[in-house]
Amino acid sequence: MDECSVATGERSRHVTRNFVPVVPQAALLESLRSLGYDPEVAIADVVDNSISAGASEIEILFDPSDDPKYVSILDDGTGMTSEELLSALTLGAKSSDTFRSESDLGRFGLGLKTASFSQARILTVVSRHMRRTSAYRWDLDRGEWEVENLTPARLKRVPGYERVKTQARGTLVVWENLDDLLHGSEIPSRRIAEVVATTKSHLSRTFHRFLKGGDQSNQINLIVNGVQLTGEDPFLESNPATQVTPVETVELDGHIMKIQGFVLPHADKFREKERKREDLGEGMWHAQGFYFYRNGRLISGGGWGAIRKRSTDSAKHTRVRIDVPNQLDKHWKLDVQKRKVEPPPVLKKVLERMHDIGRAKGEKIITYRGRRKSDERIHFLWEYFEDRGKFRYEINDKHPIIADVLTRLSGSEQRAVRSLLEKIADFLPAEDIYKRMALDSKAFDTSDNDEKITQFTAALIRALDIAAEDVESIRVQVANYEQLHRRRDLEKIIQTALDLINSEKG
Repeated sequence: MDECSVATGERSRHVTRNFVPVVPQAALLESLRSLGYDPEVAIADVVDNSISAGASEIEILFDPSDDPKYVSILDDGTGMTSEELLSALTLGAKSSDTFRSESDLGRFGLGLKTASFSQARILTVVSRHMRRTSAYRWDLDRGEWEVENLTPARLKRVPGYERVKTQARGTLVVWENLDDLLHGSEIPSRRIAEVVATTKSHLSRTFHRFLKGGDQSNQINLIVNGVQLTGEDPFLESNPATQVTPVETVELDGHIMKIQGFVLPHADKFREKERKREDLGEGMWHAQGFYFYRNGRLISGGGWGAIRKRSTDSAKHTRVRIDVPNQLDKHWKLDVQKRKVEPPPVLKKVLERMHDIGRAKGEKIITYRGRRKSDERIHFLWEYFEDRGKFRYEINDKHPIIADVLTRLSGSEQRAVRSLLEKIADFLPAEDIYKRMALDSKAFDTSDNDEKITQFTAALIRALDIAAEDVESIRVQVANYEQLHRRRDLEKIIQTALDLINSEKG
């Protein structure tokens, strides 16, 4: 009960006001579980805390058994005292307006709790600080706003405790009773395998600047079920064919935002490991756009937002990196899950310009990649291209004979063969051929002897899966192939090829 004086003219009177505490009910916790976290996003929220605590190694372990019971995240950060750990388990203990260091990836003081309870009903945190252990468990099924201070006997049963107890410092976060993570799964171990795969991909992309080779000073080792992750840079900065615009800076409230554009090369300039990435293959169209980073951590990637409503083919090679310090959170409308942002109006013009520059460069990549000069009516094994005053040859992997071989291979085998064909074309000994032709053009063996032509024609008939066996029907289908289209004895060649095929069947 509070009393205060209220002035009314020459007199003042006392007014009594009654305040009644409004205590959150346990049902609120169930509501907070419905914020819409995906498992990999929830894991990333906990990893944020580890990085903020100065961890150099973070290990995530999904229970590998057929009946998975837990997920654990162990780091070697500074750890927490008992009081600090209780504060970390308190909802909103740290205001979103509280000053945060440049290495702090937190935002609302909710992440550990909301992320954990979005996937599990039991949250246990064990922390080592200056070789002293603090441990608390929060079990939603108790229906209370309280945590259990674990006794040594209870502590021994926590998955991963044997690891953390040997560390001088660090924190272990354990999720148990994985009701939401495993929701609706008939085979829990299969569901866990799927989550492990999506988690690896998400963390490799979200924290790529903190992983080996990244540009953040606090580099980390990030391990998921024994596999050390490598960063997945969306801008291909290490690829020499990537075009980079100068860094532009915009000041807001005394803090600097940095914007830089990247135009990715054409697919034929991708390296082998890059060709396997989804965002550089069929997903490239959807991956164009802005990539927002907060203190080096990827928040949102892909899409042009309100700047440009639609993605386009001409801009699919364009990606724009925007670096924002955490001091400007209020201007970016960052959500609790740290997945969505809305750029402030002050950035609108520079972002529009970055989009337009990238689109123009992207159009040149598409337009000037090289124009096919081979006669399109004829099917060639080697195709001839002209590109800005230069020419080159490429092996046509869509030729039926090559395509027939590729269709029999697995995806990884197909990529390996295509890579081999590209290397053969890239290292065609053109200079040596030119010199030898200059010395004696007639010495170059260009003859198509009967055996070669017969074998080629037989392979072509098989690859085209021609069912007919009459020569005229086959001639119509193979006459436009480079090695055959000028042969006056084509009917004879086809008949010989059919005889070869039939003899092999016999």
